[in-house]
Parts: sequence; C-alpha cells; structure tokens
Amino acid sequence: MNTRYLLIVITFLIALVVIANNAIAQDGQNNSNLLNINKIILTPEERKWLDKHHVVKINVGSAPPYQFRSNPPTGISVDYIKLIAEKIGINIQLDTTPYMWSEKLRMLKDKNGIDMVLTINPTPEREEYIEFTDNYLTSPWVIFNREKDSFIGNISDLYGKTVSVQKGYVVQTLLEKEYPAIKLLVVKNTDDALKAVSTKKADAFIGNLTIGSYSIIRDGFDNLRVAAPTPFGNHSQAMGVRKDWPELASIINKTLHSFTLEEHSEISDRWMSVNPQQGLRWRDVMKWVTPFVFVLLLIILIIYYSYRKLQKETLERKKNEFIVEKFFEQQINVHVIAELNGPVRRVNNGWPNALGYTKEEFEGINFYDILHPDDFEGTKNEMAKLGQGEPVLYFENRYRHKDGSYRLFAWSAIASQEDQLSYAVASDITEKKKYELELKELNEKLELKVQEEVEKNNQKEKLLFEHKRFADMGRMISAIAHQWRQPLNNIYLILQIMEEIDDGIDYEDDKKELYRKIENIVKYMSETIDDFRDYFSDKKEKHNFSIVEEIQGTLSLVDSQLKSQEISVEFKINESDNPYNNEESFLCYGAPGDFRQVLLNIFNNAHDAIIDYQEKNSSEYGKITISIEYESNDCHITIENTGDNIPDDILGRIFHPYFTTKDEGKGTVIGLYMSRMIIEQEMNGKIYAKNTEAGVAVHVLLPQVAQDENAVK
Repeated sequence: MNTRYLLIVITFLIALVVIANNAIAQDGQNNSNLLNINKIILTPEERKWLDKHHVVKINVGSAPPYQFRSNPPTGISVDYIKLIAEKIGINIQLDTTPYMWSEKLRMLKDKNGIDMVLTINPTPEREEYIEFTDNYLTSPWVIFNREKDSFIGNISDLYGKTVSVQKGYVVQTLLEKEYPAIKLLVVKNTDDALKAVSTKKADAFIGNLTIGSYSIIRDGFDNLRVAAPTPFGNHSQAMGVRKDWPELASIINKTLHSFTLEEHSEISDRWMSVNPQQGLRWRDVMKWVTPFVFVLLLIILIIYYSYRKLQKETLERKKNEFIVEKFFEQQINVHVIAELNGPVRRVNNGWPNALGYTKEEFEGINFYDILHPDDFEGTKNEMAKLGQGEPVLYFENRYRHKDGSYRLFAWSAIASQEDQLSYAVASDITEKKKYELELKELNEKLELKVQEEVEKNNQKEKLLFEHKRFADMGRMISAIAHQWRQPLNNIYLILQIMEEIDDGIDYEDDKKELYRKIENIVKYMSETIDDFRDYFSDKKEKHNFSIVEEIQGTLSLVDSQLKSQEISVEFKINESDNPYNNEESFLCYGAPGDFRQVLLNIFNNAHDAIIDYQEKNSSEYGKITISIEYESNDCHITIENTGDNIPDDILGRIFHPYFTTKDEGKGTVIGLYMSRMIIEQEMNGKIYAKNTEAGVAVHVLLPQVAQDENAVK
C-alpha cells in the first residue's frame, strides 16, 4: 500500500474515532450548552432588542471554508451564526445572492436588503457605518506563487510584478497605498485570484492563508504554494452588523464568549478535516465497534499523527526562521531586541558596524551605558511609553562610537508586554543631520548674501536716481535760461528807453510806468525760480492734488525750451464723463513732486524723440499732445509725441531698469523705470506706451478720488 492510500485509510479511521467520541459525548455536550446559555447576561437594551423578534437578513458569500454558497448555505462562519442563533433565540434568514463585495457594503450601509455579513475585516473607515463584533476568525495574510517560479522571501520581491487581489478587500487598499511599485490584477474572489496565478496571468496572490490553502487543495492547484508571509499581519475577521443595531453585535459577542473549547473545535474540525459521507449511521455503528479497536487505533494514530505533525511543524519553523533571519540580518537598517531596562538581547550587524564594535561585543551590554548623557532622560521616557503598550513611531538619540565620538540614530519600536522586550528598527542619520545643518547654514548665508546684494542694488538705484535728479537739474537750468532770456531782453530794452527819456526823448510811457513793467518782469522771473524750487523739493507728503494744475505747472517749466525748438504743445481736457463738471475735479492721491517728476521725464523723452525725428527727416514740425479724460474710475492721461515709432520687440521693455533706446551717453537709462515705480508703487496706477500714427503715446492711469476742494493744493 503506497503512502497516499495509507493516509486515506488512517484519515478515515481518525474520522471514525472522532465521530464515535462525539456520539458518546453528545448528551454531555448538550448539557454543557445549557449551562453556557445561563452564563450569557444581557442588558435591558439587549433584551428589548431580542423581544422585537427582528428577522436578521444575512448574505452568505463564497469564501471556502468560511462560507459556501450552497443550498442550504454552509461553512465555518455559517455554523457559528447558526449556533449563536440557536443559543440566544435570534431569527436569522440566510441569503446566497451573489452580490459584489462593494455592493454588500453599500447595502449594509444603507440598511437595505442586508442586515449583517459573516466575515469582514474591521477598519476605521468601515466603523463609520458598520458595528463590528469581536474577531472570531483569524488567519495570516500570505503570498502564494507557483512552485517552479523564483524564490519570494518578502513583499519587496514582488516589486514590478503582477499580484492578483480580491476586489474591495483591505489588501487591495494597502497595496495601492503603500506599495505602488506592485502591479495589481483585481478579481472577484479567491478562486479567480489563484487561477490567475496558476495560469500565469499573475505572478503571485496575496490572500488569507486558510481560504487560499483550502481552495488549492479543493480545486487541485498542484502548481501553487505558500511562498512567504506579508507585512500585513493576520486577516482577522469579525461579523459586521448594521450600525443602528449595536445591541445585536453585543449579543453575538457575549454568545461567542460563552462557547466552550469543544464547540469551537467541533466547528473547526468539521471543515478542516475529512468528513464521512452524509447519510451513513457511523455513530450508531461505532458505539459498538469502537471499544474493540479503540486502543489499537489510538496507538497507531498517535504515533503517525505525532510524527507527521512534528515533521510539518519542523519544516514550517525552519522556513519561518529562515525568513525572519533573512529579514533581521538586513544591514541597511539597525534591528535590535532589548529588555525595556536596557540589556541588549540581540542585534543585527547594522548597529555594531555603525558604532565600530563586533556583534559579540554588542550583545549583552546595556544600551544605556553607551547612550549620550543628554539623551538619557528622553530615551527613558520613550521606553516607559513602550512599557505601557504605546508604540514609538519616531525618536532620535545618540550613542557612543568605539572611537569616542557619537552617532545619531532615528528609531521606531514596539514592545511585547508578555516578555518585556522591545523590538526596534533604526537608521544612522548622523551624516544626514550633518548635511541638513550644513544646508541650513548655507541657506542662512545665502539669505544674508541676497540681503547684501539687495541693499547694494538699492544703493545703486538710489545713486542712479540722484544722478537722474542732477541730470534733470541740468535740463532745468537750461529751461531757466530759456525762460529768462526774453524777460532779460525786455528789461534791457526798458533800461535803454529810460536812458533815452533822461536824454530828453519823449515816449508814450513815463518812467513810473516803465519801473512798474520792470517790477512785473522781475516778479515773473521770481515765480519761475519758485516753480523750479518746488520741482526739486524733497518733501514727499502725500495728499489729493489736481492733475490739471500739475500738468500746467510742469509745462510752464519747459514751455520756453519747447518753443525754442519749434515744438508746439496742445492740452485737451475731455469732461464728457466728468461727474463734477469742472476741470479741477481731475484729482488723484500722492506726492505732487513725484508726479511732476514723472511728467518731466515723459516731456523730456518726447522732446528728445521729436528732435531725433526732425534731424533724420529735415522736418521743422514737432508737436506734443496732452489729453486727460475719465475712464471708469480712473483719470486717463495721454501724452503723445510726433517722434519715430518704437519697434514692437522693445516697446514693452522701455520701462525696465537700465534700458534705453537712446545712443550711449544720452539719457540716464533710469528715467522711465523710475516713472513706472512712482506711478505703480507710490500712486497705485498704471503706465504703458503704444505706437500711434503720429508717433508714440505714453498712457498714465491714476485712481480717481472723490472731489474735496479743501484737499486740492
């Protein structure tokens, strides 16, 4: 007889013995159940819920051996809910409609069609609309792959590969969130997931060990195996109840806690071992047969079962030890097992290598002995948290190197309350911290350097502004000369007339009248000086002022100079949209001196552009046209000259700093930039230029302010 048939015979005999024992002990077990039901103490709310005789609609899925969508439904979890319902008197209705998992959750959330599911993984998101019982089924999440494929030791070996997962399961969410390098093949159930691996549509399947192993044996997937554990721990499953029935979840918990070990074992053994075929009365037969063969079978079974169990456990232990050892000895991180009061039980090579010790020197020492004194108190506090069951997610401290220096480590750790051991993982961040400090210092120095350069640039602009001011002063002196030339000539002519009167020549005006004319001329010249003095005033007091008056005043400074170059000036005021119906209503807010400086810059540029055009075209004609009008809530000033157009590629840059269209040595390369700064930053306006048929027009938009005659200077 080969091994396969021997196993079948022995398994059959085991089943016979189990059935016989169950038959003999059945009466005692029933009595035990009656005792257990008396242990279930319900609250008034729970009894009130039971008294309403709710019909609990339960959908049974396909997740062998937990649930079979058969007629009637069967499986481990089905047996549990049936026994619970029998013990406590709950009216349940089992439904096998093949809903998608996501559809089940929606129906449970909406309390429409489903009141309860038998197996579900509790998560914080689901707690918002589901009341969970305690976990009553648990099995680890593991990796399944093909036997002949390459070795898979952990989840990182799946990077770049395709893994099949069940749609809506928590594993799908975990993989999508934490392992984006793994490609997912989403399927409906475990059978489809295993089939995808078996047929090479997927490289591996991550699923429940119990369900997956059962399906492999049942469906004959001989080419599949359990490859390795996952970092997701166990697939713990509870029963999920609609949120408005917390009493039902509590009743189920209390009933589950009343189960005896025999009741749990009976349900588990029914599905995790070979069952005799239904319909045979083995129980009755074995009541008579068992006493004669029990001793012999028991000896054979104990020997064989113990051998097979020991062999399996040994292989599994060696496999797990190999996996754990491989993980523990990875040197990219520090792995430490230590007592909560300091003694080190075990380390990988990461920590000794980082601190210059041998592994043998390190194991057995107390890590407090090499801890930096300044970090002692903080580390002690973190270990106290571990002792209270609280994990440490991130903590930094320093340890003494064998050469006397200190290295900085970043830690995360958990602790076992049973053996009072901490399990910690760390990384040496000494160099990283050093680079961070150097980068911080570099940034601080760079910030100081930027501030210095900004200050230098400000000083440079200030000097340029002063240079521009002196250049303007030179032009103003020239303008004064033009303004005074005619009055001085008039004074000279009047003085000649007065001499001739003294010589006896008769004139229409007498000396007294001539003195009055000289007095008026001198007064005009004095007012001219006052106008120029106001222009160069350093006072920056801001207030409402008349745009019209400032334009007229500035024109009076350059009028003689423009006339000497045969440049005419036309000033047009459009009051069609003037809400105040007088030209003094064109008001804006700012420093009048700054505004006059902007106007003078624009007039001087217009003057130079016209002169350049006249020289190139032998033209005597030149004109500056100034217009002012209302536009929405702005005062719109347009100053157009009859010079050359500015090329489109540089028109938008004429207000940039250090940019000029003039030949080298002409202009200050700062005038229009300074004008833009004044209009946009000091007066909240806008300035731009456009080419026109006549030449170039500069547009200035200034916010209009309400008329206040007391505010006009």
